[in-house]
Amino acid sequence: LLTKDFKYPDTKAHEFVITRLKERGVDLHQLAKIAFDLQQQFIPELTEADCYEELLNVMHKRELLNNAMVALELDRL
Repeated sequence: LLTKDFKYPDTKAHEFVITRLKERGVDLHQLAKIAFDLQQQFIPELTEADCYEELLNVMHKRELLNNAMVALELDRL
């Protein structure tokens, strides 16, 4: 049974994506701020901290990691 706190065990893929994003100057806090700015009108009780926490959760999803790795490698090539 999976819980909300379950993270995929593929830490190498996660580290790869985070490292490559940082190398390109992408800050996860900035991404969370963008999400907050886009969603706050629809969810008034939303906070930037909520967005950051959910971003971290999404950054562990296998499908996102696979897509991000492909995109980052294509960009590198």
